[in-house]
This record gives sequence, C-alpha cells and structure tokens, in this order.
Amino acid sequence: MIDHRPVMEDFGTISYREIRRDIGRRAIKHTTSLTLAIPDGRSIDVGLTRVRGNIGNGDLIYLVCPCCGGRCWTLRLTPDEHGLMCKKCVQREYRVPYRSQTPLGYRRVAAIDSHN
Repeated sequence: MIDHRPVMEDFGTISYREIRRDIGRRAIKHTTSLTLAIPDGRSIDVGLTRVRGNIGNGDLIYLVCPCCGGRCWTLRLTPDEHGLMCKKCVQREYRVPYRSQTPLGYRRVAAIDSHN
C-alpha cells in the first residue's frame, strides 16, 4: 500500500535568492514590497523587511509571509486562497512532514513504482 499524503517538498517554493537574482541586488535594495505572479495566475503582494547584519556587511533582507507576517527566506506555493505561506504556516495549516520524517518505505515504494 502506497501512502500518497503530501510532504513539505511537494509544495513549490519561491526564495529570496531567486527573486534577488531575477530583479537584481541594487533594484531590491530600496524596495519594501513586491508583487509576485504565482503559477495559478494570481498576483500576490509580498513585503520585504530588513534586519541589521551582525558582521557589518549591511542589512539582511527577508520576505514577509503574507499569512502570518513572519520573516522567512523561502515561501511555499499553496493550493488555497493564501497562495504563498512560510513553512511554519504550511505545517500548521496542512500538517505535512518533511520527506525525511516519514516512515522509511513511504516514498521509496512510490519512487520504485513510478520507474516501472
């Protein structure tokens, strides 16, 4: 019997690094929010927050989760009305584990079946 419950890795991601690479470091430096187009066609406003770095290399820039307002480096794509959530919100809302937290044969059996 194969268990088809979702795991955290099944949710797509949008990371700050990808956004910075696409927009450019200088352009994002003075930005406080972004409008991201997600694959289902919607546009979602995502805030950016800055925290002073402790090494003296300037500020650290984080994405702001549209659901809880927390700081994060990566947002997960979700199928519900939120569209984007941080990992804490995804775990709270969907109760999904990471793949490494599932029973041993859980995903391996599915991977073996998909090769046949």
